[in-house]
Amino acid sequence: MSLKEITRSLVSSCAFLAAMMSFSSASNAISLTYKSQFGGFYSAFAITSDSFGNILVGSQSQVQKFNSSGVYQSQFGTNGSGNGQFNGYGSGPWDISVDSTGNIFVADTYNYRVQKLDSSGNYLSQIFGISFASAVAVDSSGNIFVADIDNNRVKKFNSSGVYQSQFGTYGFGDVAIDSDGNILVVDSSNGSIQKFDGNGNYLSQFGTQGSGDGQLYIPIGFALDSFGNIFIADRGNNRVSVFDKNGVFLTNFGSAGSGNGQFNDPIRLVISQDKLYVTDRGNSRVQIFDINGDNGATPVPFDFSPNFGLLCVGVVVITKRLIKKKRNIKDE
Repeated sequence: MSLKEITRSLVSSCAFLAAMMSFSSASNAISLTYKSQFGGFYSAFAITSDSFGNILVGSQSQVQKFNSSGVYQSQFGTNGSGNGQFNGYGSGPWDISVDSTGNIFVADTYNYRVQKLDSSGNYLSQIFGISFASAVAVDSSGNIFVADIDNNRVKKFNSSGVYQSQFGTYGFGDVAIDSDGNILVVDSSNGSIQKFDGNGNYLSQFGTQGSGDGQLYIPIGFALDSFGNIFIADRGNNRVSVFDKNGVFLTNFGSAGSGNGQFNDPIRLVISQDKLYVTDRGNSRVQIFDINGDNGATPVPFDFSPNFGLLCVGVVVITKRLIKKKRNIKDE
């Protein structure tokens, strides 16, 4: 290889490293843009999506299905305690989750159980032994995690509904599973999110109670996007708060009110097809937002910082001199 080729290779390497440094140090760029809304709900509470992008909303003893644009499709459930019925007291059911095969799990809160239904809403089975089911989530193996808020525990059941274990202490709310199989739990009473491994061992937490950036007040529901960013229904502050997968605060969105992009008691949310759906309970609606941004890092134009540029130039110059001295050759 000629000296000119070696030099060119060094310069290219410096440029690549600089570009990578520039990308990794770029500022966060997650934002929400109001798109539309749908509603007429007496008290929208639970929400999730299926693999087709349909949105399921739980409100007053029934579950309604809408397409991704909020157009009504169907519904199931009536008030009661029988199979396939839900206790509508307190806006129940409180949470809904869909597994990888399309089965629907409903936290039938005031009937003290979780019901499993097929994708059309037909009753399949149920899980008892729960004092107050405030949230339900299903992992990729079919394990079912239920936040039993009266007992301040998250209980784990296998895919057949057989009890496996439990973990946690005072204050639990919503539950979600990240791409690594970790369990994220809203600690509503303390304004924080706690992370546990798949066996319930504590790993970390973020957030404090309050109204400032990075603080939460009575958070309830939350959802993760494909990059692991965490969108939280910050109920007491009437906004959506966003953190990255490491718990670093990114942004807040929304304020108290009834206008587009404003909230009155946001409870739960779900992300589907790059859209965020929020149950705006006090305004009797679900609001839809476009999610702008990706993994929280925005590429910036290639630009050597002064220090990094000097370092690269120094490496190139010194390397050329050493090679020339050793080979006693001229530039080609």
